[in-house]
Amino acid sequence: MLGNILTERVLLIQKSVTQGALGQTITYKPTQHKYAAVIPLNAQSRLQYQQLNSVVTHKVILRGDVTISVGNYRIKHLAKTYEPVEPPQLIDGDTVIMVNEV
Repeated sequence: MLGNILTERVLLIQKSVTQGALGQTITYKPTQHKYAAVIPLNAQSRLQYQQLNSVVTHKVILRGDVTISVGNYRIKHLAKTYEPVEPPQLIDGDTVIMVNEV
């Protein structure tokens, strides 16, 4: 368990799409704060993801089992916002999400 390094606070933001007279409106609503570790990937790891046609800049580790769907959530950490690019994985009781900086 990585409980010792999960000391940074992040905000989970959920995407909401509403249909109006002029078309769709996309809004993002803050849902909850979580303790996490936001780890930038090294150049070799980024290159491996680029070879798979995916852009990944960071790995976010959240405390506990967190349900996040790709395309419907964003993660805000300090002044940066990240979008998940892969479904989250549960590893040793913590949720690991590969993300791209928006």
